[in-house]
Amino acid sequence: MQRPTGAAVLVASLLFTVATAGELSAQSADTPACKLLSVAEVQKITGVAAYARAWGMGPGQAVGGGSSCAYQEPVTSLERLPMVGFSLIPGKGWTERRRTMQLPPGCKRVSVAGVGDDVFYVECPSKTPKKRIEPLYVKAGSNDIVVEMDIRPPVNEASARNATVALAKAVAAKLKK
Repeated sequence: MQRPTGAAVLVASLLFTVATAGELSAQSADTPACKLLSVAEVQKITGVAAYARAWGMGPGQAVGGGSSCAYQEPVTSLERLPMVGFSLIPGKGWTERRRTMQLPPGCKRVSVAGVGDDVFYVECPSKTPKKRIEPLYVKAGSNDIVVEMDIRPPVNEASARNATVALAKAVAAKLKK
């Protein structure tokens, strides 16, 4: 049996965070992460105008001990929107540690320019269609940002990657203010 990689553990924990946040009584759109971007800003960045509100987890409750914010709830109950969300992890070197972890065979780190101090995602070959793009890891000053998005119409893999990069840019810009 193979031992899970750091990336696999992160993805599993982030998925758990996102999947269970809607069920936790401590959920709040008033987390440090959710204070960074409004729903209207996320609608504009992602091109998904039907997001109704944000929900999040406070400091220490999200991946890496950070806070998180996710957008998935639709304006009408008949819609099923792609989740997009991010975790804000202050001062823990999360991205740097992810950069040095050994990758599974066939996988590679893909650097992204113009977002923060160090930005990348891990790309691994897959024989099945993805349901979510790989997390985007961002080092922005002393903070780390981890951004993910589902692949679900109207979003495809390319538009999801573009949206996560744009979302990361917006969050990083707000952190600089």
